[in-house]
Amino acid sequence: MEREIILPSFRLERIHLEGNGHIQWITTLNQEEECQKYLGNLFRVFEKDAPPSYIFKIGTTKIGFLQIETSQFQERELTYALHPRHQHRGYASRLVEEVSDFLLERECETVSLKIEPSNLKSICVALNAGFELQPRRDYRYYEFIKKK
Repeated sequence: MEREIILPSFRLERIHLEGNGHIQWITTLNQEEECQKYLGNLFRVFEKDAPPSYIFKIGTTKIGFLQIETSQFQERELTYALHPRHQHRGYASRLVEEVSDFLLERECETVSLKIEPSNLKSICVALNAGFELQPRRDYRYYEFIKKK
């Protein structure tokens, strides 16, 4: 995965083990109630075997966190968190749409999202970004996919 990804609306900066200045910001985001509820501890992004993780920005403003995991051959799974200060502006839907389109054009056949049934905001994000709900295989999550 690239160190930086430039999308039409966002710039994604890869988080690496040295932290590259993002530790304090992730600490703040990690303390948010919704982040704790749905994602758990974000500090796992600094572990050696962590999937590629990014801070996404508009200009120089840090907006949120994104992780891109290879879940199966030719499939990528996205996990994201938006800082509460930047929610309710359409950023999450736009980010998920732009990242999934980027990945589908360059490196995979399918992008997926696993969303807890109680996370209505993320269900709306998935639908707004063009993902389709799949039949349930796991009672804990809804799975949404987007294909080429």
